[in-house]
Amino acid sequence: MTRQLDASAFWLTVGDPGPFPEPADEPGCSGLCACCLVDEGAVAEPVDWALPGVARPAPAPSPVLGDLERSLDALATHGPVSGNRQDTLTLLRLAERARGLALRELAEMDATGGHLRPGVQSTTATWLRDARHVTDTAARATVSLATTLRDDLPVVGDLLMGGAITLEHASSVVTGVRGLDRDVVRAAQDGLGALAQVTDPVDLRK
Repeated sequence: MTRQLDASAFWLTVGDPGPFPEPADEPGCSGLCACCLVDEGAVAEPVDWALPGVARPAPAPSPVLGDLERSLDALATHGPVSGNRQDTLTLLRLAERARGLALRELAEMDATGGHLRPGVQSTTATWLRDARHVTDTAARATVSLATTLRDDLPVVGDLLMGGAITLEHASSVVTGVRGLDRDVVRAAQDGLGALAQVTDPVDLRK
């Protein structure tokens, strides 16, 4: 749909109708005037964080993540490192650690409202869906996994971030305990974490 513009709103048009008119003289302030109540020095930039009681997230990009991205760029430019078993396993373990760290960051965003902007209705899941172009189901499942690891299974989350287990193992634990009493789950997480390190995800879920 083409937006229609009102040509009369512009002074300079085809066939220039003439110079701009002189601005009208405005009377000075007298008595009580609202403009006298404005402190020009107090005028700040537009507010883009309005969550009372919640600290605003640190500005991006984080120097730590910047260093990590540069390292990954260098590794990608380098090409295959060696093709041996140890280096391959190291990269696979680092990839799982990065996933665990990303889930921790996602849980932090959910807790602090880091995805929110004034006037924009959204959830962490809808933000993730739009930012990463994934389905609603996948976005909600990812946020649920992140918050469950943070709130009920921090031991399992630590194992994932440390590279001792995979994301599939962590997901199997979360799926397997769904619907159980949260206190029971928290009490059992040490055993679940130990089991996750020696069991494949399918058997672990069972």
